[in-house]
Amino acid sequence: MRYNYSDGATNLGELDIHEIAIHVYNNPLAKHLVWTEGMSAWAEALSVPEIKKLVDAFVRKEENSPTKEHPLQSSGKHFADTVQAVATASRDVVEKISGQGKSSAVPTEVQGWNWGAFLLTWIWGIKHRVWISLLMIVPIANIVVWILLGLKGSQWAWQSRRWESVSAFKRSQRKWAIGGVITIPSILFLAVLVSLFRSPYEKSVELIKEKKYDEAKELLSKIPAGDSLAGRAKVAIVVCEIGALYQKNEYEKAQAILLRTDGSDMENSDDGFYVLNLPPSDPLFPHATALAHLVMGESMIRYWEKYKKDVDKGEYEEMGTGTTNAALWLKGVREGFSDAKYSEIDHVRADEDLFSVKYPPYLCSIGLKNLKVPKEWTAAVSDMISRLAKTEELRQEIDRQIESNASSFSTNDEEYNCIFGTTDEALQWLTEANGAWLSMEPHYNRDQGESVRIALSFKIGYGAESGEFIMGNVQAEKGFDVGNPLEGHFSVSSVDGCTVKINVRGINGNATQFAMQRTDNDHAMMNGDRAMIRVRKY
Repeated sequence: MRYNYSDGATNLGELDIHEIAIHVYNNPLAKHLVWTEGMSAWAEALSVPEIKKLVDAFVRKEENSPTKEHPLQSSGKHFADTVQAVATASRDVVEKISGQGKSSAVPTEVQGWNWGAFLLTWIWGIKHRVWISLLMIVPIANIVVWILLGLKGSQWAWQSRRWESVSAFKRSQRKWAIGGVITIPSILFLAVLVSLFRSPYEKSVELIKEKKYDEAKELLSKIPAGDSLAGRAKVAIVVCEIGALYQKNEYEKAQAILLRTDGSDMENSDDGFYVLNLPPSDPLFPHATALAHLVMGESMIRYWEKYKKDVDKGEYEEMGTGTTNAALWLKGVREGFSDAKYSEIDHVRADEDLFSVKYPPYLCSIGLKNLKVPKEWTAAVSDMISRLAKTEELRQEIDRQIESNASSFSTNDEEYNCIFGTTDEALQWLTEANGAWLSMEPHYNRDQGESVRIALSFKIGYGAESGEFIMGNVQAEKGFDVGNPLEGHFSVSSVDGCTVKINVRGINGNATQFAMQRTDNDHAMMNGDRAMIRVRKY
């Protein structure tokens, strides 16, 4: 039978039990420790029956040979007592053996700063079974663990594994320290090389994620038109423009770019097309979709706050097209407009038409409720979810208030005397004074690139139910004509209660139809969603 043998300071490797018994017999006052596979820890040599039996045999042989001088020959019992005293004194040595967890006392020689643990952190920790090193992947906590690994790494390594000797432990840790000194600079050097060879687009994406939109835009603008990344760079520039406006709290301008209603000269000018046409695999997709939600969220919050003020003052439109769409947008931004998933195959390739997705991907597939929020937008999105929930409560309150107003004030046609008795009465009402009407609320016109109001002009002609007609746009503030009016003739096709339906035929042959609903003598709703007022003076 063979055991690993240690005198308390040095591990002499595996020895036969006879060799170990001789060590004990020849030096009974020394420390004698043994260990082999299957034993939970190092033990005193005399605690092993086979070794103790051999030592006892040596003692008996000595007692039966009076010619041999030995310090203990006078008494076998004295030898046994001495061995017991040595065993008692050796218990503290057993505790200092490595690999026994916290019960292993750490020799002074191995204590001190551990560069291997400090530099190679969790890699060193896995090898040495120091599992606390895995906390290096946890933000904030990793700073504390990093320092502790340097301070207490040697202690933890000594206690977690068995080592042949102190010198063996020190040799191993020296190799780890050298490895760390070589590895860390190498990794940093490779990181620098990788950063040098990153494309301008990849660098700009990182800047955008840091919300450094001006820097990113400048970098993207340097990508030549013929470059393979030119198409993606074009979309990224739009992200930068929207992001910069969002940071300045200029939400209306950001929304105008987002929904392509800013008059910009894009390849496809159809309303409703989405400029942030990014496939889900693009590294910019999470940032751009979150930004789009935030822009639309701010727009919805401001819309319904203003609408509430108008309702409180009694100056509001009925729930026509405008408010119905706003309600749908509010729900869409919160929950998504569709259950359909926006996938890679839905994305039109840049070499076809970069701006030809009919519905915004973030609207038809995601919604704030299902948004995968990038870390740079976590706080803003969380706040937006809370604010939009309150806005939805406000919208429901507005609905109840409008319904209550309608019930309280009995806004029926007879009480307000708005019902037209005849077609002629409707014609007279339209053309009263100079027959000029103007929309009360301005709107942004993409073709003119500015805020405008709709202007109408009705003049009685020769026919009993018809006349001359002009419809155009004027600047919202100064009232100047911005061109391209529709000129022609109009006729009253029918009247229904307070509503008169009007047919228009332009001099160029174009025809259209719309309705004017009288609310009082000088106010009306055009097509149910645009408030109009009579202009009595130019």
